Amino acid sequence: MRFLNSVKSLYVAVGILLLTIGLGSYVDIRNEAMHAQHLEINTGLERMVRLNQELTNMLAIAVLKNSALGTASYDTVKNNLQQTMERVTELTQAQNLLQEIASLSDSQKQLREIEGQAIQFITDDKWDEAAGLLFGDDYMLARKTYEVDSEAAVSAVMGELAITAQRFAQVRNTALGLRIAALALLLWIGIMFSRKTRADLAEQMRLREEITAAYEGMEARVQERTADLEKITRNLAAENKERIKSDQRTRLILNSAGDGMFGVDADGKVTFINEAATRLIGYAADEVLGQNIHPLIHHSRADGSPLLSEDCPMHRAFTTRKSQKSEGEVLWRKDGSSFYGEYAVTLITDAQGQSSGAVVVFRDISEKRSNQAELQQRMDELERFNRLTMGREERMIQLKQEINGLLEAQGLPRRYKDLDAGS
Repeated sequence: MRFLNSVKSLYVAVGILLLTIGLGSYVDIRNEAMHAQHLEINTGLERMVRLNQELTNMLAIAVLKNSALGTASYDTVKNNLQQTMERVTELTQAQNLLQEIASLSDSQKQLREIEGQAIQFITDDKWDEAAGLLFGDDYMLARKTYEVDSEAAVSAVMGELAITAQRFAQVRNTALGLRIAALALLLWIGIMFSRKTRADLAEQMRLREEITAAYEGMEARVQERTADLEKITRNLAAENKERIKSDQRTRLILNSAGDGMFGVDADGKVTFINEAATRLIGYAADEVLGQNIHPLIHHSRADGSPLLSEDCPMHRAFTTRKSQKSEGEVLWRKDGSSFYGEYAVTLITDAQGQSSGAVVVFRDISEKRSNQAELQQRMDELERFNRLTMGREERMIQLKQEINGLLEAQGLPRRYKDLDAGS
């Protein structure tokens, strides 16, 4: 019953109806084709009998009149008979008539052999011998045999036609029964859908009434709350105005800072970024806001090995709940170039001490590292020089002065302060 009330039953019924209509049409077409074929076979058999009778009468008249002119059209009629026989044989290939047609063909062949001898006698003006053949017992027996075989073939054709018609009638009746069943199923489904539609409409009316009542009650409550919301909205507008001013001041301070700064949430996604940071990493602000910053600028170390997110200073800050500092952190720009950065991560905590994000401050120290490397190289060179040339005081003083000059360039105190006194 549930299936009959479903849409699937409608599809099944329509499918059965279309299938039976197609089956009925196919049966009708096949029946007409088979009927036409059997009719052509029957017509061919009747034409064979007529042509065979025409040949027999033609020879009998020629012998009775002793006139060879009576056989002038014998070959033409014989060819027509042969063509008709071939056509009937071709039509009966798929029928159960091969035995009858073969018997008829043998009978016809026997008649033609006797008639061929008679024509030879007629051609030689041996009329008595020709009459003896045509009116003899052998020829009469062959004619009777041919007539019996013809009747048998015609009867077989009619019987086969009747069997085929009966078979197609059974299939047609079956298709008609299925068609009637499909129509009954469609009618039943229509009734069930009509009942269900009426029930759905009644339920919709009931729900509509409930919704109307609920809407009227809600409208009253909305009107009560509207005044409160208007008051709250005015207060929020004033607070928002102050917040906007505060945000503008904060944004102005951040953008005026010389170091790169950006904020991240607990998931490492950028919440804000200043102009100095965008210049350093080569990304526009809208390209990094809302994005995870680690794969953008922290994706590898200086030696090219991958830097896992667990090793990122931001991640360490969140996991250890401590601010992190790092010098020589490798940061990558959008164009694929990299630089050494000094990096500081400061956690942002709420009143309960929970980390809600972090502020990251960084600067490019590539030049500083280069100067430090050069300074270290000079110091190493001085040490080697000092070990190898202890007596070359002037060269040592010169190198010390160069080292002091590099330290002053870095804003660091001079390493060798006795040079002034010695000079």
